Amino acid sequence: MKPSAPNPPHGPQGSLKRRIVSGGAWTLANRVLVTATQLLALALLARLLSPDEMGVYFLVANLVAVVTVLSQLGLSQSVVRLVAESIAQNLPGRARQAIGHVLRVGGIGALAGGLLLYLGGGQWLAEHVFNSPAMAAVMLWAGLWVVFQTLQRFHSEIFRGLHDLRMAALFGGMITGVLMVVFYGGLLVLGKESDLALVLILNAVAFAVGEALAFLALKRRIRPLQGEGTVSLGEIMAISWPMLLASLTNILLLRADLWILGMYASAEDVAVYGAAARIITVVTIPLTMASAVLAPMIAELNAQGQKERMERVLRAVATLGGLPAVAAITLFVLLGAPLLELIYGDALYRGGWIVLVLLGLGQLVHVWSGVSAQLLMMTGHHTAVMNITLVSSLLTIVAAVLLAPVQGVMGVAAAFGLGIAAQNLGMVIHTRRTVGVRPYMLANPLALRGYVKEFRAAARERRAARQAGQGEE
Repeated sequence: MKPSAPNPPHGPQGSLKRRIVSGGAWTLANRVLVTATQLLALALLARLLSPDEMGVYFLVANLVAVVTVLSQLGLSQSVVRLVAESIAQNLPGRARQAIGHVLRVGGIGALAGGLLLYLGGGQWLAEHVFNSPAMAAVMLWAGLWVVFQTLQRFHSEIFRGLHDLRMAALFGGMITGVLMVVFYGGLLVLGKESDLALVLILNAVAFAVGEALAFLALKRRIRPLQGEGTVSLGEIMAISWPMLLASLTNILLLRADLWILGMYASAEDVAVYGAAARIITVVTIPLTMASAVLAPMIAELNAQGQKERMERVLRAVATLGGLPAVAAITLFVLLGAPLLELIYGDALYRGGWIVLVLLGLGQLVHVWSGVSAQLLMMTGHHTAVMNITLVSSLLTIVAAVLLAPVQGVMGVAAAFGLGIAAQNLGMVIHTRRTVGVRPYMLANPLALRGYVKEFRAAARERRAARQAGQGEE
């Protein structure tokens, strides 16, 4: 029997199947736990802060998210590719150099992002755009939050490049999410007086603790990376700049709804909208997981020209992920108002019911469309994805700006709900025309039984073929 090729000495150990299953399990656990801790943290915050302070908190959190992406300079994405490539090519020295360059330049970026908020940029936005002295007063703590969150993001993505998805998950939100819940819960149990500044300090401490643990873990992990290979900082930055522009554009468009509302509405309205919008993220969990798992499968099946098989897999997964989303949207429509009051502990948040419904309907179209955007990107249609996203997002923002002064929360929610739906319909239409594959949900969910039987039969055939091949050897 011909011996199988060994793994590179610095590469991931174990079979590919085992690594995929293990990594998928950790990715799923990370997504579920992070979402759960985020919702629980918000529920605790709503009991610690007034509605006005909650509105300001949502604005600050949005600002921190955008500045964190800017501070990463696109390096968090490029380091995954460079480290993984280097390990696969048995060039541990190149991987180590890439990590060193990214941490040094990324550290400067993190510090610059924090200083940008503290030394004037954040205060100017707070005072002149959002007219919020309360927001301006906490920019020091927001800046520290940016610094530690950016650094931790680098460490998490480096672990991902090293194929250590367990550590990537732990430092990708698990640890900090749990710490925030513990901190907020402790304040509530002890009956301590809380304000926005204290909450942001605790957020910065949670990320600082997570970053310290990530630093120690990575230091130990990269120690064996000695040997051949080099990479220049110029090469790294050439890969990173396009990624920075794409990431920054995407997050600016994703976070625009709260900012637009913050310019035209009261802090209470922002709190109501932000509280409901965070709940909606639950709907997209299955689709997010599907995108992560299906990406390599799409590339493989496309290369083999197996479009019919690809379509069957994508439609089955879209249906499996879409059914829980339909159930969640139905729950929001029927019981959204009391659900919001129960989670956030204040009747004020019942007003977010219309936000749940309008954004939920948009997300329902998103889930129905399956992984159409991922399919386009993995089959070489990146430009189409960018164009559809830019056009739909810009039209959505224009509509929200026009509706916000007149309709307030409902106008912004309607604009973004329709925008999400239009974007995903555009992806589906382009996918049908260019790839020739239908990625959306099955019209009859009962047809899943036939798909499952087919997948099981194909799996049995593959196992039989492998066993026959091994017997011949």
